[in-house]
Parts: sequence; C-alpha cells; structure tokens
Amino acid sequence: MDVDWRRRPVDEWPALVRYLLENGDGHGPSTPRTDAMAAALNDMVASLPTAALVRALDATVTGTSDPVARDAAHRALYAHLARQSALPPGDLFEMVRPLVVAGLTDVWSATRKHCAHALPLLLDRCTDPAQIRTLFHDLVAAATTGRTWQAVQGAAGAINALVRSFQWQIAPDATNRLHLAVGAMTFDAMPAFIRDALPPTMYRLMGHAQTTVRETAIRALAAYLSRAPAAATEAALATTMRGLGESRDDAFRTEGLLGFAVEVVSRLPPAYLLSTWATYFDTVQAMLGHRASTVRQMASRVFLALVARHRDAHVADRAVLVGHVMQSLASGWARAPGVVEPAPGADHHPAMPTTTAPASMFPPVDRPAAASANWESKEGHLLAYELIVVVLSAAMDHDAPCRPAAGRPHRGSVVALAGRPLQRRCSHHQHQQDAPERLRSQSLPNLAMSDQEETSHLLSYLESAGSSSAGDACAGRPPLGRTCTDCQSEYFPADAIARPSLVLRAWLLQCVASAVDGRWELRRMADQVSPAIVRLLVHLRPTIADDLLRSATDRVGRLAACLVARHHGRAAPDTTMLRQWVSSSPGADDPLLAAALDALVSNAAVEGDVDAVVAGCGRVPGRYASWLLPRIWSAMGALVGRCRDARLISAVVDLAVRCDNAATRNGAVLAIRDMVDSMGDDHVMLAAVVTGACALLIATGDVDVKAVLDVMHCAASRTQALDGIRYEVDLLTPGQGRRASTTPSALGRPAAPGHRRKAPSLDSGTALSRSSSDGDVAGDAGDDWDDWDSDSDAGDDHLEKVADAGDLDRADLLNAVQRLQVKVADVLRLLLPADDVIAPDHVI
Repeated sequence: MDVDWRRRPVDEWPALVRYLLENGDGHGPSTPRTDAMAAALNDMVASLPTAALVRALDATVTGTSDPVARDAAHRALYAHLARQSALPPGDLFEMVRPLVVAGLTDVWSATRKHCAHALPLLLDRCTDPAQIRTLFHDLVAAATTGRTWQAVQGAAGAINALVRSFQWQIAPDATNRLHLAVGAMTFDAMPAFIRDALPPTMYRLMGHAQTTVRETAIRALAAYLSRAPAAATEAALATTMRGLGESRDDAFRTEGLLGFAVEVVSRLPPAYLLSTWATYFDTVQAMLGHRASTVRQMASRVFLALVARHRDAHVADRAVLVGHVMQSLASGWARAPGVVEPAPGADHHPAMPTTTAPASMFPPVDRPAAASANWESKEGHLLAYELIVVVLSAAMDHDAPCRPAAGRPHRGSVVALAGRPLQRRCSHHQHQQDAPERLRSQSLPNLAMSDQEETSHLLSYLESAGSSSAGDACAGRPPLGRTCTDCQSEYFPADAIARPSLVLRAWLLQCVASAVDGRWELRRMADQVSPAIVRLLVHLRPTIADDLLRSATDRVGRLAACLVARHHGRAAPDTTMLRQWVSSSPGADDPLLAAALDALVSNAAVEGDVDAVVAGCGRVPGRYASWLLPRIWSAMGALVGRCRDARLISAVVDLAVRCDNAATRNGAVLAIRDMVDSMGDDHVMLAAVVTGACALLIATGDVDVKAVLDVMHCAASRTQALDGIRYEVDLLTPGQGRRASTTPSALGRPAAPGHRRKAPSLDSGTALSRSSSDGDVAGDAGDDWDDWDSDSDAGDDHLEKVADAGDLDRADLLNAVQRLQVKVADVLRLLLPADDVIAPDHVI
C-alpha cells in the first residue's frame, strides 16, 4: 500500500491513518517498511490540519480493537497538540475533547497512563476556563457512569492530573500573594466547579470494589486538599469520620475512607488533632476490630499517621499527641467494642505445642476458648502497635541529640520547650502572630533535623515530662485544655500523659496475653510485634527486666518478665526470681518453666556460667522441648567458643536423647556441628563431640545417621591427635571404607589392608589439659606402638563390611559405634591424665 498521503485524496486520509496505526510501530520487528510507515505518520501529524487529523484518529480509535493502534493514535494526538501554541477554540475543541476523554478512560492501562501524563501539557495551552470546566465535567461523568472499572479509574486519574496542574505561584505584582496558575490563567482559589463536584465524586469512588479505583480517588482528593484552604482539610476529617460511622458494614468503603483519613491526618497539626480528639479517635479505634483484615490494616495506618512526623510541628506538640495515642490505644484494648471476657471457671481447651513454629518467642500454653471472641480488635491493636513502635524505634540509633553549650538553652530546643504551653493552632497560624509573648511560635530547626533525631527528642521529652501514674489509669482521652494567662490560648500539659516506658509495658503485657491466646492470628502478631516492643522498652528503661521480675504476680506478667530478661540487651538482669520460678515450677506442663529456663540459660550463657547452663538444661520440660531446645542450643553455641567445657556437649546430647521429636533431635546434631567450628583444634572438646555422637546413635534410632557421622568426621578431622579416630569414623561412613583403607594412620604411615594397627604411646612426662588454653601436646610422640585390644582386627574387618554394605544395619551400627567409643577412650587415656579420661561406656 502506498503510504504517501500527499498523493491521496482527502477522503482516504482516515483509512491511511488507520492502516499506518495498525501496521506500524509496535506490530513486530522494525523493518524498512515499518520505518517508512512511521515516517509517513509523523509527517501527517506535523502537516495535517487539526480537524482532518482528529477525524482520522477518531475513526481509528472508535473502529479498531487493536490496543496498540489506539495507543499510537492518542500519542499522535498529543504530539500534534503539543505543536500548537493554544488549544483549538470553539467547535474544534469540541472535536478534540471526546478523543481526549476516550484516551483517558481506555481499557488499556498503558494508554490511560500516557494520556494522564500528557494531560497537564494540554492544559498548559488552555486559554479559556470554560474548556477546563467542560473537560472536568466529562471526566466526572465518566467516573460516575463508567461501564468498566478501567474507565472509572482512568477518569479519576485524569481528575487527579487535572487538579495537580493547578500550581501555587507568587503573584508578580506588589502584593506578593499566592495564587493558583494553569498555563497562562490564574485563580485566587480552586474554581467553584471543582470545589462543588470533586469531593462528593471522590468520596463515592472510595467505596468502589476495585482497589486501584479507591487509591486513585484518595490521591485526587488529597491533591485537591493541598490546593484548598485549611478549613477544607478540617472539614474533610469530620466528613470522613461521619462516613465511617455510616458505612461500617461496607468493607470497601470503610477501607477507602480510612485510607483517605491517613492523608487528612498527615496534613493537620498536632494541636488541632488534640483539640478535636473526640471527633475521630473512638471511630478509628473501633475500625481496628472490623471483620475485614484490610480494614484493620488501614485503620492501623491512621494511627501511624498520627504519630509520624508532621510538617512544621514542634517536637513538644508531637510528643503530647504521640503520648495520648499510645496511652489511649493501651486503654482501648480492654474496652474495645464487642469484648467478651472469659467467665470464671471457664473450660480450658488443650493447646497444641506441635503446631507452634520453632521461631515463636513464646511457649504454647492453654487458654480459655472465650478469650478469642474479640480477636479482631486485639489483632488490629497489635497492627497499630507494630507500626508505631517501628517509627519510635528508628530513633534508637540516633539517640544522641545535639546539646547546646553550657548556659541558657538555645531557642527551639527541647529543654527550652519542656515547660512551655502547647498552643492551639490552625493551619494559618493567625492566633500565634497576635499573641503578645508568641510563646513557642518559633519552630524547631526541623529542616536540619532528621526524622530519627526528632523522634529521639520526642522520646526523651516524653520520658522526662510524663507522669508516673498516668499510665496506670489510662482514660483514653487527652487532658483537659487549659488557658494560657499570657495569650488566652488553649494548651495541653505534657505532664498529664504517661511515660512511653509505662505504655510500652502495658503493650507488652497485651502482646503476651495474645501470645498465649487460642487464635493463631494473635499468636502470629504477638511474635511479630513483641521483639520491637522489648527492644524499645529496654532502650527507654534499661532496668525494666528487673522491674518486671520483681513485680510480676500472674502468669502473663511472669511470661513478660521472662521475655524481657531473655532480650535484656546490655543490662543483664538479676536472675534470682528466674531461679525461684524454675525451682518452684509445678511440673513439665508449666509454660512458665520453659520461658524461665529460656531466659535463665540465655543470661547464664552471656555471663559464661557453665554450671548454670548445664543445670538449666537438666530441667527442660519434654512438652516444650521443640520450642525451647533450639533457643538453648543457640545460646550454648555462643558459649562453647568462650568456655571450652565438654559438659556443654554432654548437655546437648542429653537433651537430644530425652526429646521425643525427631526434627528437634536432628536439630541437636546441626547445633553440635555448628559448635565444632568454634572449637579450633581442642582435641578434648572434639573427642567429646565424637563420644557424644556415639552416645546419641546408641541411645536412639530416630536420628539422621549420616548427619551424625558427618559431625563425627568433622570433629575428628580438625586435629592430628585424632587421626586414628577419624580413620574409624571414615570406616563407619557408607562408601568411605575403601578410601579409608588407604588413609595415612596417625603417625603418617600408610595402613595396608589387614595390617595390625597400633595406638600411639606418649612419653611418661606427657600430659594434656582439658582446656584449650593450656596449649598443644607437651612432648613428642614416641616411635613405639602398643597393641590394641585382642579383637581389633576382627573389629576392623567388621567395620569395613558395614561400610561397604552401603546401608547401615541397626545392630551392626551399634556394635561398631561401641567399639569406636572404646577406641576414643583409649586415645584420650594416652593423651590425658587418668582423672580426665572420658569413660568408654559413657552414654548420655
């Protein structure tokens, strides 16, 4: 087909344009033919009159089902309009407008995005406000009556782009006033047609079933608020809360309104949020118990917005707001709507410890079934706790705020602001400008202070100014406003709020109560939130572990104390209460015993107290072994590197033997393998590993034999003093028998098949200490070799038969392992004093 449009009559141009769009770029690899078609299309876009090109493009858009062709048509339209100095006037604009709306509401997302991105360039060339009004009403109609969600989302996105085209500028005249400008047009405020139609339309779209539609509507209305007076944002908060009260049963609308509430709250100053506390807090807190999980998550984000850094907000202002949010959330836990507390003497249902993940921070426990009746509200509170703690925890690494030189605090510092009143301010700050003293009207140097540094100031301010009794009587309401005697403004005393450490302590107790609940959702969230709460709590109050240990009286309080003692940070707690709880435990079914042992062994390992670690391992309850043992082994693994004591290996093997869970027992093998890496060439510890592994194979058959043999081989291979033991271990390993027969012996001489092997003898003055710090073997090994026991040859033949068989028979394996134990003891008898020799029949 000839693509030279200049040779064709005018009535053939639409067909030619459609042909070029449907067969040009985007329809296969680039060829000289497609390049010629693209050049012809570009020539038509640049040369055709607007009316002729619009008719041709409109025919393609309405007549083709090819999304690539439609996208190319809209790109061609915007490329043509970009060449014009102004939008076409009159009837010509009426021809362009439907094509523009069609691109903004196209079913293909790439087309919608491109058209929305190019819309501001089109509006910059607009010289008549009526054109913007007409286009805006078309978009509102499409958003309201769109047949597909793609059309609705595209229209909402176009409205967002249109609103964002209005930019604040300073008037060039002497007034220096701000005004909104679009292209060459200026407005003192948003046009009335936008103010009247945009908010109700976007509020309606916030209830749409499609997530992207709701998100786009939120962005559009937020863009409008940033270009509207402060009163519009304040009114939006009231409208949103009223809508939440009316649409609780509509999950989509509730989620959308909460998402918009996040935007509104982030735009309001803390002083206003405190003064209007009653209009929104209870409503949002009730949404934490909504049956839809997405609604609970979005409600938690509203509380995140409340505690997040606000623009142009003083640290003290934000501190009061953050303190009351935290305090009221803790109070709302017990008085959430729909709470059903268990009746005294309620039946208990047994917990299932086998379903608890090893990574859980809490042991599985029994819990009344009725306690989960309001689990949605509790999970919602935990979601909010997590987000808030993450924000506050970000300041811990920056907890060294700059301090002024000695003397009077600099203006704007936390020290200077601690005793000053909190003024009630609106966005225009008019009242502060009229105040005689202008108390705290100056801003802290927020531009030079990072979020983490400001939050560090905030926490320090709250912890120093907070009341020690407020946290025990959380009323869920901010303090009553007082009147400043200087400027008659309302302020809120900071000493009426609770210290963060007291509130975090209440949060921790609520997390522990959730961790022992019957609902897995609460247990999952408690495991997820508790570490961050403990970390922040210990940071704010280093002695919190001792405080909890002394004051805990019930099960939840003691479990919380054990948790904090387990993760105490740098301030090690007094473990006296932990020892008392362990010694007074009623039995193996007590979850407190497992939690106390976890904290006790962890602290003993940090302090290097091997006796306490070994004693604690002897009290591990079998019911909670699968939860507790991996935690104990982690602590012991760090201890082995510092305290080379063979009793630690014996304790691990003893726990593995007593455990009735195969997975946990195999975990012990992996833990021992990790410990071997920190033993160096300490032959005493390495020999203890081999002996313990032998005992594990003898005591139980429900263990990964290959993994155990690998641990034995790894331990025996780390020092030449155990070369003979390594040779025997290689013979035990399937597939290693023939290779081991050619392995050099302990003295470096090859061991010929059938040759009678001998054990090395040491000089009479040679002795080894059990501690690796005493050095290597003192003295040189002699050239003489004493005979092994009389059945060594028979044992060797048997080991090779077992190894060559490929699969280890249980009886044959036990016999071979018992012989290996004897030979390990023989080697150690030659290397160590008589009192330090490990018994050959040692079975843990």
